[in-house]
Amino acid sequence: ILRGRGGRYFGAGAACTVFVSTAGTHHEKGWTDLVEAVAQLPAHLRCRVRVILAGEAPMACMTRKVESLGLSHQVVFAGLLDDVRSTLAAGHAAFVLSRRETLSFACREAMAMGLPVLVSDAGGLPENVTDGLDGWVVPCANIAALRARLEQILSQPEQLAEMGEAARSKSRARFSLDTFVAGTLAVYKAALDAEASEPPQAVLTESPSQ
Repeated sequence: ILRGRGGRYFGAGAACTVFVSTAGTHHEKGWTDLVEAVAQLPAHLRCRVRVILAGEAPMACMTRKVESLGLSHQVVFAGLLDDVRSTLAAGHAAFVLSRRETLSFACREAMAMGLPVLVSDAGGLPENVTDGLDGWVVPCANIAALRARLEQILSQPEQLAEMGEAARSKSRARFSLDTFVAGTLAVYKAALDAEASEPPQAVLTESPSQ
């Protein structure tokens, strides 16, 4: 069992696996799906999970749901953050379980911090991770599938560090600023080259009147 990384939020030395999200606390971000799935885990696994959520204070109905599931002591709301790095550093894995999404900077930030990311298959999220290598992909809003994947993750905690390094490596290779700039310039260059290679258009003029 992994130890210590959640000490800032849950007490030093606590034996647990910490899942962290900086994607926000709105309903469409799907974090309540994770909480529901955790609540359905077998007791010996459920007690080992901790969850950290960064973002605006969630709606009261959401916090009541956490309470009703008996997980209040296992879920921490970190609030709005100017810098997400220290909060991400407290986790063993990240999650972005959105119901709709484009790309998710939160996912890529977590990968850059060396965390494997659990994502839903909504929108562009699956494009960030390779399932089983640097993260996991689950069907959107499918609590049963999410619970099964959590059981798998928690049964092999020793794999998290290795998967986190794979996530960091992918982040450097594919999502870095240098890679983004180089890719953008390549698109512009290809467009300019294509325009330069086109034959000049013939200019038609009318004959002068006889």
